[in-house]
Amino acid sequence: MRNIYLLLMTPQLLSCQHEQVKVDFASIYQTHEITKIEIINENNGQHKIITDPKRIESWVNRVGNITFIRDENQEERAPTLLYPYSVKAYHDEQEIGDFVTGKLKGVYYKSNPAFNKQVKNIIRFSQLTRD
Repeated sequence: MRNIYLLLMTPQLLSCQHEQVKVDFASIYQTHEITKIEIINENNGQHKIITDPKRIESWVNRVGNITFIRDENQEERAPTLLYPYSVKAYHDEQEIGDFVTGKLKGVYYKSNPAFNKQVKNIIRFSQLTRD
C-alpha cells in the first residue's frame, strides 16, 4: 500500500519543485523604502544620486507591477563588464538593491527585460556628472 501511495505522489511532488514563484517589484520594495538611487558609469566615473522623493516614487510606481523570478543560483556575482553602469537603491545610507546584478533585498532574481529597460531609462534621463 505504501509503495502505491509513493508511486501516486511522486509526480505531484516533482511538479512542485519546478514551479517558479513570481513576485512583483512592489512586493519587494514599499514605495517609501527607497530613499536614494545611485547611478555610476564605471568607465568614466560620472555619477548621479537621485534623492528627490517624487522622482523616486514615480520610478518605483512605473516598475511596481514588473514581476521577477527568484534565481536558483544565489551566489554573489559581479556586474557584467558588458554593462558599464552601476545602479543601486538605498534606504538612507544602507544599500538595499543592485538593479544591474538583479539583487533585490539580498535575493538574486533572473534577468527581466522590462525591468532592464526601466533601469536604462533612469540612466538615460539622469544627467551624470563628475565630482
